Amino acid sequence: MAVLKVRPWAITWTVAPDFCRNGCVKSQTLGHHLDGSPRFLFPGGMKDDVDLDLSQTALRETFEEIGLSTENVNIWGNLPKIPSKKDGKIEVTPYLGFCGDMDTSKLVLDDSEVDTVFTRTLTSLCDPVNVGSTQFSNGYTLPVFLGGEFRIWGMTAILLHQALTILAPGMYNYKLRHVRPLHTKPS
Repeated sequence: MAVLKVRPWAITWTVAPDFCRNGCVKSQTLGHHLDGSPRFLFPGGMKDDVDLDLSQTALRETFEEIGLSTENVNIWGNLPKIPSKKDGKIEVTPYLGFCGDMDTSKLVLDDSEVDTVFTRTLTSLCDPVNVGSTQFSNGYTLPVFLGGEFRIWGMTAILLHQALTILAPGMYNYKLRHVRPLHTKPS
């Protein structure tokens, strides 16, 4: 029996008090999907030998990718690890951090990994008009966030949904529902 080697990976979702009294989200694009649409991910990457733990991985990767200094991020905690792919070879640990006041125009982006950084207010993310879902025929339903410059979906939307459920229970009330497909009997 083969043993699956899981590679640890960490990401950071930072909240700041700018743009709205509730803060904002920092995200980035890294490449594109096969259909040409951009992919939006939180800063993150594989654990290096120099990292004492995955929170340091998340902070190091955030600095390397978008130039946000580790001294400016206070890690609040992390969500449970989740597999990033169907094969489970990469396990992602999402960290939530507070970055205080900052000017996104002063971030130094790694051009080889990041096309852009954008922000979304918590108010916008929690607005029921801006939250929906996509249901796939192979049996799962994922959240999607609309209403901003970019549509947020996939793993990034899953992590936002989980974090907002915990952090903003009075503001974020979206319930992800899966509707069972109707099967008709053959005639």
